[in-house]
Parts: sequence; structure tokens; C-alpha cells
Amino acid sequence: MASQIEQTVASNDRMMCVGIEISNNSKFTLDSPEFYVHGGIVLSPPTLIIEPGKSGTCMFTKYAYSWCGVEGVLAYDFNGKKLCLMFSNPFWSWVHNRKFNLMIYDEKKNVNQQLFNNMGLENTTINSNICVVGDSSLSKITVDSEDVKVTATMSSSVKSVIKIDIRDRFVSA
Repeated sequence: MASQIEQTVASNDRMMCVGIEISNNSKFTLDSPEFYVHGGIVLSPPTLIIEPGKSGTCMFTKYAYSWCGVEGVLAYDFNGKKLCLMFSNPFWSWVHNRKFNLMIYDEKKNVNQQLFNNMGLENTTINSNICVVGDSSLSKITVDSEDVKVTATMSSSVKSVIKIDIRDRFVSA
């Protein structure tokens, strides 16, 4: 059975979109969402607060009749840190790769074009976890902080789905 975001993306009448579902299986609350859209528009804004044990969604889509795809950054604050997701679902996917990146920053980051550009650079030390979608050896990204382990996947489709799972890194017995 398809998840909520998969159903929403499939029923979207736009040609190209990125749907994001965040499952918070940690003890921390995700809040203060910020986003930067490099290409496209916000169709459904991010859930404002994602409590432990809950999920949140949002969806970005391309402008109608435009030659650009759907690209941007989504970020949430948690426990003094910032979880940032960069996504790129380009209109010219046969020329430019679909890709995404996931990073946890200890300091505040401005969610803007500079962050999008920095997270989107391939083959750099800072972005060693960038994932080019379609490469089977890189089908998911996992990042860790001292508090949480975050895993993300992105489907290879013009109507892409990104699923993020956040879990406590250390579970005490």
C-alpha cells in the first residue's frame, strides 16, 4: 500500500514534483521549518511541528509551462541543530542528474541559494554523502550526529518522493 505522500504525489496533476515525507522516530521535536526553492513553487508547505512519533509532509512542484524543474532546500531545527535536505529533480533529467543531499549542522544556517549551491556540489569533501538518483550503489543517504541517525531515499521519477526517517542514535536499555 502506498504511503500518504506517494498517494499525494501520484494524484498531483502537475507534470513534475517532489513530495517529501519525514518520519520522526526520535525523542526530539522538529520545528521551525524553512525552505528555499531554486526552481518551482511550494504546492503544500512543510508541517510546522513534527513531534516524536509523528510524520510531516510537503510538496514542491515546477512552474506551469516552464523549462525548469523542482529544486530547493528544506530545513528543520531540532535540539540546537539544523537538519537540511537539498533536492534536485531537473526538467532536463537526461542532461542533469536527479540528486539529493542530507546534512546536519551544529550551527545555524541560512536556508538560501548559497546553501543550495553548497549542498549541490558533487565530488567535494563537504558533500561526500550526495546521492545521484538512479545509481544503485547510492540509493540512500545516512547521516549521523551525536543525537540522531537520519536516513533518506529519493525515487527516480519526474514525480519524485523523498522519504526521511529520523531515529535516536543511541537507545538506552
